[in-house]
Amino acid sequence: MTRRVSWVIEGVGTAGLLGYFFYRSGIAFAVLLLLVPFVYVWQQREYLERVKMQITPGFQEWLTYLKSELQAGYSPEQAVLRAMSLFGSYIGEKHPICPGLVRICTGLKLHRPLDELLTEYGRESGISYIAGFAKTFSIVKERGGSMSEALDGSIRLICERIETVQEIESMISAKKLEHKFMCVIPFAILLFVGTTAKGYFDPLYHNLTGVAVMTIAMAAYLFSVVLGERITKVRL
Repeated sequence: MTRRVSWVIEGVGTAGLLGYFFYRSGIAFAVLLLLVPFVYVWQQREYLERVKMQITPGFQEWLTYLKSELQAGYSPEQAVLRAMSLFGSYIGEKHPICPGLVRICTGLKLHRPLDELLTEYGRESGISYIAGFAKTFSIVKERGGSMSEALDGSIRLICERIETVQEIESMISAKKLEHKFMCVIPFAILLFVGTTAKGYFDPLYHNLTGVAVMTIAMAAYLFSVVLGERITKVRL
């Protein structure tokens, strides 16, 4: 099953869950299917964030290989090609960073400027430190500075960011688990009460007042879920 199909299924499942617990109505489920595109976009963003988190240490490792080749006396273009050859065999072709680096190497073989390729990769990846490295590379190349020193600075910066992110992640990991647990609690309560006290929630379904109350409750629930995700998200 592809990621896109699973995201659509999750969207339909979300609509079904909300439609059953908040409305007990097939019509409501049909209307709530409008949420599927939003769930799809949400899952896509979450996936891209996870990919960025994987690219971070990979780019750091690649810079280390690149620095070694530059110190060996190769030109920046030759160093990139050699570093990619060694780095690719080390990290594996399936790593998320490899497609971008392969595009850079392909561009070099087509005689495109390295600084232009790095800038494009930084823009496409959406990762600020890669874009910053591309800018640093362009400036150093233009002014004739030491490429090894520039790489040292970039590696130090990326290492500091990785350490900071890891520290923040460890600090809020308990809060993330608590947030996920609290997202499930309302449905567990509705299921428990609805099962043990049949008819208790009947006044909230299939009438205008009940629909209004449950719609407000659902809106508050969704808002709290989104807000909690935003608060506990760590961005690079």
